[in-house]
Amino acid sequence: MRRGRTLLILLLAAGIAVAALAVAHRVFLGRLLTFPRDTPILSVDWYEPKEAVPGAFSAPLPTATPSEAGIAPAALERAARWAEEQRSAALLVMRDGRVVLERAFAGHDLERPTTSYSMAKTLLGLLVGVALREGALASLDEPVATFVPEWADDARGRIRIDDLLRMQSGLEEDGDREDPFSPMIRTHLSEDAAAPVLARAAVEPPGRRFEYRNLDSQLLALCLERATGERYAALLSTRLWRPLGARDAAIWLDRDGGSAKAYCCVFARARDWARVGEMMRLGGAFEGRRIVDADWIERMLEPSPFEPRYGRHVWRHAGDEVVPPFFYLDGGRKQRVWVVRSHGLVVVRVGERAPDWDELAIVRTIVDGIDG
Repeated sequence: MRRGRTLLILLLAAGIAVAALAVAHRVFLGRLLTFPRDTPILSVDWYEPKEAVPGAFSAPLPTATPSEAGIAPAALERAARWAEEQRSAALLVMRDGRVVLERAFAGHDLERPTTSYSMAKTLLGLLVGVALREGALASLDEPVATFVPEWADDARGRIRIDDLLRMQSGLEEDGDREDPFSPMIRTHLSEDAAAPVLARAAVEPPGRRFEYRNLDSQLLALCLERATGERYAALLSTRLWRPLGARDAAIWLDRDGGSAKAYCCVFARARDWARVGEMMRLGGAFEGRRIVDADWIERMLEPSPFEPRYGRHVWRHAGDEVVPPFFYLDGGRKQRVWVVRSHGLVVVRVGERAPDWDELAIVRTIVDGIDG
C-alpha cells in the first residue's frame, strides 16, 4: 500500500512538473507543433508577431518587352516553365533595370509577401555597411565585446564584427534542425531569440574556419541594434526599404516588442527583392540615389579565405561555360535573387522546396537567350 501511494505521489509530481513546463514554454511548443513544414514560404500568416518595415512605394518598376531588352522570348518561357516545375510561386526577370518577365504560379498573388528565409542575411550585411558609413560601427575589426559586455572577460569577446559577417566566429554550431533542443530551433521558435545566441560556447578561436551559422547573423543583428540604438525593423526601413521605394514589408519577432529574427524572416514581395538586387548590381545606388557605398558592395563580394563561394553575408558563384560569374541572395527552399552584372540581369525566384533543383538552370537559360 505504501509503495503504491509513493508511486502515485511521484506520478502526480511528474505530471505537475510536465504541466508547469508546458505552461512555461507554451509558445515554443505551439510553434513547434503547428509549423507549416510543407509551405513555410507562403504561410506568412503563421509567423506572429511581426513588426512593420514601412516602405515608400510611389511607382512600379519600369518594364520592357523581351525584344527591347535583347532576350529571346522563348528563353524566358523555358525559364518560367522550369521555375513552375520546381514549385516556384513567382519568377521575375530584370535586365538593365527594366522588368521583362513577371510570372506567378499555382495561384500565388504577386501582391502577397512571401517568407525570405536567409535572403534576409544579405539585408543585414548591407546594413552593416551603412552603420560603418554613419560611424555607429568603428570598423570591421571592432570586437563583439564592445556591444556584448556579457562577453568582455571571456574568449568570445575577441570575435570581430567581420568574423560574424564571414561566418568564422568559432562559436558552436547551430545544431540539428530536427532537434527541438538545439540552439537553432530554440532561437527560431522561442520567445527569447537572444538567450540561445548569447549562451553559445566558443569551440575554437575566431578566424580559423568557415561554418555557416544562422546564430552568427542573429548575434550580428544584436550588435547592430546596440551600436545604433535603433530597432532592427527601423534600420531596415529607413536605411534600405524606404530609399528603395519598396512596398511595406515586415519582420518576424520572437515576442511582442522583442527581437527581430534577422537571420531569416523578412516578409516582402518579389518585386521588392528585385529592387534590392538591382541596387546591388548598380554598386549600391538605385534610381540615381546612393543607398549603400559602392566600396561596401565590393567588400561584401570579396571571397572568404576559407570558402570562396561566400563573401560577407552574400553568396558567389563561379558560373560555367555559358553563365559568367554572379552573386546571389540565398534563402532556404531556394529563395533566390541572382545578380549577373556582366549581362545587366537581376532574377528573383520565390517558392517552396524544389524537387529537382539546379542552381544554374534559370540563369543559364536566360543568359543563353541574350542577343550577342
